[in-house]
Amino acid sequence: LDDPWGPLAKLLVLTGQRLGEVEAMRFEDLRDLDGDDPTWRIPAEVAKNGMEHSVPLPPQAVDVLRGQIEARRRLIEQTDDLDRRRTIECVPFLFWGGRVGRGGEITKLSGRSRFRQRWREEVEKARRKAATDAGRDPAEAKSMPDWRPHDLRRTCVSGMARLGVPIHVFEI
Repeated sequence: LDDPWGPLAKLLVLTGQRLGEVEAMRFEDLRDLDGDDPTWRIPAEVAKNGMEHSVPLPPQAVDVLRGQIEARRRLIEQTDDLDRRRTIECVPFLFWGGRVGRGGEITKLSGRSRFRQRWREEVEKARRKAATDAGRDPAEAKSMPDWRPHDLRRTCVSGMARLGVPIHVFEI
């Protein structure tokens, strides 16, 4: 998947968090990415339940976040227009579609429908490849039932419950 949706999809898988929460991730909410306890603070105004909480970040998620930070740095360096450069520097969101409103306001990431469709296409392509690699006819591979990115969270929560993680930990 293309940037910014590919890295965002990876974080959905790696953190088990909600799509809206990952979309709204801000630089200021990341803590200790270079230390021993990297975390992501989800502010109350972003959290579905209205409660601020912190999410521990595994090393793979930290790598994705560092990649986003580096991509933003490169974008700023490559922008010749000084006003646009200043605007990009002010964007608080890690995942940003590059749009600025007519009044100069920063707009959040857009394109969820395209993201979901493209992700479904990529999953189907991977399923067909897996069938081919296993020596089966890809045309006869059973299609995946309709699913949504939130199904990743449900799967994560179910796995945590099976492991005995207390419900208050994952129902945040």
